Amino acid sequence: MRPSSNRTEPTTALDWFRSADNLTNIRMPGSMPFHMKVTFQAFPGIDFAKPGQSTVAAGDGVYEETWLAPDEWRREVTFGSYHAVEIRANGVRKFHASSEYEPSRVLMLLNALLDPIPRNFLSPELEMAQPKWKLQADNRAGSQVIVLRFRRNSEYIPASSSFEFSLSGVLLRAVSADLVTNWRDQQVFAGKWSPRVISMGTRRSNLLTAAVALGAPGAIGPADFQLPGAAAAPDETLRPLQYYEVKPPSILPSVLPVLSLAETAITGRAVVDRRGVPHEVEVLDGTHGSIARDWVANLRQQRFTPATIDGSPCEFVVRFLPSSGPSLPSAGFLP
Repeated sequence: MRPSSNRTEPTTALDWFRSADNLTNIRMPGSMPFHMKVTFQAFPGIDFAKPGQSTVAAGDGVYEETWLAPDEWRREVTFGSYHAVEIRANGVRKFHASSEYEPSRVLMLLNALLDPIPRNFLSPELEMAQPKWKLQADNRAGSQVIVLRFRRNSEYIPASSSFEFSLSGVLLRAVSADLVTNWRDQQVFAGKWSPRVISMGTRRSNLLTAAVALGAPGAIGPADFQLPGAAAAPDETLRPLQYYEVKPPSILPSVLPVLSLAETAITGRAVVDRRGVPHEVEVLDGTHGSIARDWVANLRQQRFTPATIDGSPCEFVVRFLPSSGPSLPSAGFLP
């Protein structure tokens, strides 16, 4: 059964975003309960480390989610030595994790699964500077799509951002700076579209591929929605925190000379933990010679003033974007 096509054709970017969310959001109030199992393979991308010494966690992983209602769900991920469980039930959210930060590729996957259309695009009041989108029709491989391309007027959104939708309104592809996400092989579950395959990468590197299986939940017992311990703090979550939810990390003066190495050349990414320590620093695209290698090595040694949520230090993903002039590259606080 295909979702109903009786809808008004979107005419604005906001219309397209909200239409796609309505077609694909399986976690809305009143949605059908589901069990999702995602098997994924993560790759290090551009790696300057010696073989076997990469700081970017890679390999095979599994994400599972049982969702009964917006306030009753369980998420669990296993990726190498990393394991985390998050449960929301009986008005309480709890979180257990084996590490003080979530691996970069896990956060990439969660962003594609839980927040494919950024919430600030669905709710413009969250956006500090309203993005201006150029709407155009495209034709790729004989299949028509609608493309929204961004014209820069926000420091938080790369100028190269774009979103591609099928003519039926389903999100197919998103580009943010040099990071590209594809949702493919759409299936229908409880009247909603859902991808069977997700891939993420850059123009040069494949970073993650995932196979998504979605169906009705099986037998569920009380123990499935119980975790010992106290309620989770606001910063403890299996979900990438967005810039509009937190006070972003501050770049300390000692970091600026390191950033200047990347001027106009490098798009980079790092996970900054609750103590301000960067993990899994990597180059997504740009200069791949000694400058990029030095930039990665030096940034690993730097410290940030941590991001905060509700006044408490929290983990955050920092994207470093090339500058368009003589100024230092901007630190874009993006997923």
